[in-house]
Amino acid sequence: MSAGRHVLSSDGADHKRLRALLQPFFSSDATERRTPTIRRTVTRALDRLAAQGGGDLVADLAVPVAVRSVIDLLGLPEEDARELAELSLRLSGPEHPRSPPMEAAAQAMRKRMARLLVHTRRHPGNNLTTALLRAHGDDLIRGGELLDSLVFLLFAGLDSTLAAIPAGAVHLLKRDESATVRALLRTTDAMDTMVVEDLIRLAAPFTYGVWRFAAEPLQLGQHLLRRGDVVVLCFSAGNVDPLAHFSPWEVHGRPLAPGDHLSFGHGRHYCPGAALGRAQVRLALTELLRRFPGIRLAVDRRDLVCRGNVARHFVSVPVLTGEPPKRR
Repeated sequence: MSAGRHVLSSDGADHKRLRALLQPFFSSDATERRTPTIRRTVTRALDRLAAQGGGDLVADLAVPVAVRSVIDLLGLPEEDARELAELSLRLSGPEHPRSPPMEAAAQAMRKRMARLLVHTRRHPGNNLTTALLRAHGDDLIRGGELLDSLVFLLFAGLDSTLAAIPAGAVHLLKRDESATVRALLRTTDAMDTMVVEDLIRLAAPFTYGVWRFAAEPLQLGQHLLRRGDVVVLCFSAGNVDPLAHFSPWEVHGRPLAPGDHLSFGHGRHYCPGAALGRAQVRLALTELLRRFPGIRLAVDRRDLVCRGNVARHFVSVPVLTGEPPKRR
C-alpha cells in the first residue's frame, strides 16, 4: 500500500507540502485530545475480556483501538471501519502484492475511501478528510494525491496498531522476563514510558521500509551501492543490533529516546503519527497488565502464528485473564 502519491512516497518540496497538511492532526496537542477516547476504548475492550475470562488480544483489543482511531481521525462511518480493518489485515498478508486476492482487496479499499470523500463533501466535520478536501479546494493537494493519501493513512494507521499491540503483549507475557517487566510497569508513569518504548522497539509494526534508491555511490559495510541501486531497510533488524542495544532481545526499563530505534522510521520520513501510535500502545498494554496482573497466554507461545511481509501480524493471541490454578 505504499504505491501512489502520498507523504511516504514523495520527497523534497512535495513531501514537505503533504506533511504540513497532516501535521496539525498528529501533533502532541492533537494526540493529547484523543487520549481520553483511546482510554475509553481500551477500558471497554478490557471489560469484555474480564466478562469472558479471557479472549483474543488481536480481535478483542487491537482491532477496537485501531478502528476507533481511524473513525475519529478520518471521519469514517462506523459501519465501514471494521470491514476496512479486515481489508488492511488481508493486504499485509503473505500473498504476492499482485495476486488476484490482494489486487481485489486493494481495489475494495480504494473504493471505500472514494466513497468516504463523497460522504465527507456532504457531511464535513472536524477530521483529516475534511481538512484534505479543503486543501484540495485551495490547490494545496492534487486530486490523485488526495485519494492516495487517504488510502495510505488508513492502511498505515490500522496496520501499525494491529501489529504493535499484540506483538508488544506477547513480549510482556514471555515467562522468562514477564515478572520483572510487569513490576517495572507498576511503578511510575516515567517507567511506563521507558518500558513501552522498548517494547515498541522489539515490536516494530513494519518489518521493512519501502523501496529507496541510492542517490549517489555509497559504501555500506562491505557493499558498494551504485547510483540508482535499490535499498530496502529492515527496521526490525536494526532494532536488535547488538552494537546499538545492550541485550537487544530483552525489555529494559532504561531511558530510550524515540530516535534510538527505527520502529517509526527515521529522518524526514519519520512517521507523522508516531505520537498517536505510541499513546495507543502505551495505554493498551499498561492498562492490560494493571487490570489483569495474572494474565497469561492460553496456548503455548510456540503455537502463535505470525503472518505478513511488510508488517508482522499475529493471527490471534489467546489469553486467560485470571490467575492460573495452584498446583496441589
